[in-house]
Amino acid sequence: MEAQPTRRDTPRIPRTLEPLRRNLLLLALPLLLLLPALLPGARFLPQAPAGFEPLAGEEPARAARAWHEANYWTGDRIFPCLTDQVELRRRLLAGESPTWEPRQGLGIPLFATAITGTLYPPNLLALLIEPELAAAPLAILALFLAGLGLWKFLELRGLSTGACAIGALCYQAGGFGFTNLHYPMKVDAALWLPWCLWAIEGLARGTPRSATALTVCATLPLLAGFPPIAFFVLGVAALYAALRLSPLAERLLLADERAHPRAWRAAALAMLAAVLLGALQIAPTWEASANSLRTERAAEDLLRESLPPATSAGLCVSGLFGSPLDLPTGAAPPGAWWWTARSDWNRAQQANGLEWTTFIGALTLVFALAGLVHGGRRAWFPLLLALGALGFAQGWPILRLLYHVPGLNLGAPSRALAVAWCAWPWLAALGAQAWSRGDARARRVIGASAALLAALGLLGWWLAEPEALRARSEAWLTARHAIPLEEVRAVIAPEAALQAAQTLRNGLCVLIGASLALAALALFQRLRGSRWQVHVAALCVPALLASVRAAGARADAQWAAPLSAWGLASVFALVVLYLWRDGPGRAVLAPLFVLVAAEALTVAPAHLAPRQLPRSALFPSSTALARIAEAAGADGRVLRYDASASGVADVEQLARPNLLHAYGTSDLTAYIAFTPRWYVEVVERMDPRARFRSGIARLADLARLDHPLLDLLRVRCVLSRAPLPRHERLLPLIERPGLCVYQRRGSMPVARIVPRAVAADPEEVLARVAAGEFDPEQELLCSDSTAAGDSRSAGWKAGELRVERPAPGVLDFEIRNSSGGWLVVSEQWYPGWRATRDGAAVPTLRANHAFRAYAIPPGDSRLHTAYAPTSLRLGALAAALGLCLLGWLAFRRA
Repeated sequence: MEAQPTRRDTPRIPRTLEPLRRNLLLLALPLLLLLPALLPGARFLPQAPAGFEPLAGEEPARAARAWHEANYWTGDRIFPCLTDQVELRRRLLAGESPTWEPRQGLGIPLFATAITGTLYPPNLLALLIEPELAAAPLAILALFLAGLGLWKFLELRGLSTGACAIGALCYQAGGFGFTNLHYPMKVDAALWLPWCLWAIEGLARGTPRSATALTVCATLPLLAGFPPIAFFVLGVAALYAALRLSPLAERLLLADERAHPRAWRAAALAMLAAVLLGALQIAPTWEASANSLRTERAAEDLLRESLPPATSAGLCVSGLFGSPLDLPTGAAPPGAWWWTARSDWNRAQQANGLEWTTFIGALTLVFALAGLVHGGRRAWFPLLLALGALGFAQGWPILRLLYHVPGLNLGAPSRALAVAWCAWPWLAALGAQAWSRGDARARRVIGASAALLAALGLLGWWLAEPEALRARSEAWLTARHAIPLEEVRAVIAPEAALQAAQTLRNGLCVLIGASLALAALALFQRLRGSRWQVHVAALCVPALLASVRAAGARADAQWAAPLSAWGLASVFALVVLYLWRDGPGRAVLAPLFVLVAAEALTVAPAHLAPRQLPRSALFPSSTALARIAEAAGADGRVLRYDASASGVADVEQLARPNLLHAYGTSDLTAYIAFTPRWYVEVVERMDPRARFRSGIARLADLARLDHPLLDLLRVRCVLSRAPLPRHERLLPLIERPGLCVYQRRGSMPVARIVPRAVAADPEEVLARVAAGEFDPEQELLCSDSTAAGDSRSAGWKAGELRVERPAPGVLDFEIRNSSGGWLVVSEQWYPGWRATRDGAAVPTLRANHAFRAYAIPPGDSRLHTAYAPTSLRLGALAAALGLCLLGWLAFRRA
């Protein structure tokens, strides 16, 4: 008789903590990090509108409070993210469609260009209550979901409860999370990676409803509002599914048994359903991107934006490239010049403290090394993700080939660090598994690595003495780039260099304290049989870390007070000790939880300090803004004059872009993620210095004040920081230092009827409109030869025109006693605008390169125009198909 093959049992999944205790543990760190933002009068915002002119000049004390411990890295959270959220909430509460916004630029597709994740389910809270009030609860929820997702995935992978907890807490404490927490769309898109991996692992094991879970978990990143990170998440999930569900999974050491039969089919269908469901958001966003000048990036541009190798040191040293609390100087942070090679000069010029942050923490890094040693070949996949993300961000020679892959070239390469945010804690959990089991080799790796980091930190702290570092850096930069000392100081001000050196020392102090505490804990591991000693050690860890941190604390940095760090970490320790009271084997991990919390509580609060708005509104009343609204009128737009070299130095001080939108005033140069390209092209051709990045920021040439294009754009208000020369078309309303408001007379109405349409090729139309070589009151220029015509006659008359806007995305016109011609609307032409005249559909003509126009017959007529984009219809159709596929996956037999 033949021997029966031995049946391989499925690995036993360890019993986790009861869900309530696990969830309390995962809520503890997010609550401690964001506790100040939950207090009465606090708002989880990096900045406050009251800190910007003209609000700041009207109430300086309020402005000073607004800028206290403000985060200068994440200003886009207010403009345009928060202002878009406020507008979307207002629209939905009023029962209006959020598809079109006529008060930004010439008009924009609001739903498509908003990057705040309108359809992301948790963001429903920002619609039920004010978005600024919802920010802190949503941030806590994001960190909680991130930790829970990694915990469940690691648990399904067979790791112990303690290892799962360490991995989850390291994930919550990771630098990508807290540095980007003011940009919730980035964190929301990234946090679903471990959930996708968990669902794929469930498919491999034949767990019921795993395909449904994968569909949901892969859809949510697409709805979060940040497609570049969502594509990274789906790419990694697809890679893991291809490997884990393949017959080679055992050989690849991703599993001890083959995946459930036909699991790969379920995974493919689930991913397809996710893409279809996500099309409801992605399709309009993709159309908006295609119709803007923000397109896919060339590989050479991405390489220039990639991170320098020196950012690898930032894995364990916070503040290597400055702090979000540092006042911006208009130049790259000093650390960008200090730690980049001569060949990286272009990279240093484009340095961004937020994008250059790679911080994961000393404990995560050390335990990841232990996980690599202990896990061996089973650690190769998370190591591949961690190094692959870092290499992609830094433009390593092989990985830079991925810059040519569509979908991976949509933004800065550093956004791949969203993948590393999950990969490093995964490796750290493998190290914690070895630690909890008393593995001698892992303990030696942890102790030696921690001691080495502490020694390097002490050496760096000694070398980073502010005055000495400033002098040395000036000397070597002068020699390296062969430029005079004066030019070096013009780029790096001595005061900024001293502040950067102090910030670096602060980060090194955290590294020293965490490393020393970790090295000491490696010795304490032998005390696992004596629980009270371990508990005492747990409470001593934050005290040690805080005392070392005190050496680098700034006098005005209240968030870094040692007593505060020790107290918060001790509270966390008590929570851990209560939840982890089952057995001495688990108690040995308690000090690690405290160390993770203590390290996070000394680094993260600089990024998370809330705004204090106890008795004032988020957008307070303003006399100056009221005069600006008066100058612009109900239908006019505001334009800023700025002749500075940067193109935005004055713009940011003149009721900065998107601030006016919050007060109901139309802003021609609003900051928009995807500015329609036709508007940018025609204004840039008129004034080449008006463009900033992919949009329009200013008027740089005063000689253009009489230009017919400004009349077409309905510019009725001009702002400047200094009084302008007297001009017959400018009526001064305010002229004071820093803010001058002028009413510009003679602009066009919302719509007008012209008798003549002239056809020309697109380039000629653009050139003539930009040069003002046509009469906008008598003709329009278009590139459609079939639309050309001339209705002029001896008795031609435009007739009476009545304009109504029943909704932001709807314009109705009533024409009486007209001789016919073309109705020109001084708003953005955009795909999706549809029109009916007296009930019959009529085409929308692109006139004067960027505007809308419609043919009008003689006599009386009614014209109804509305924005109904095809992309939204296609997205809705795809989402309906995805919903059907999801239903089939959910209810089919296993």
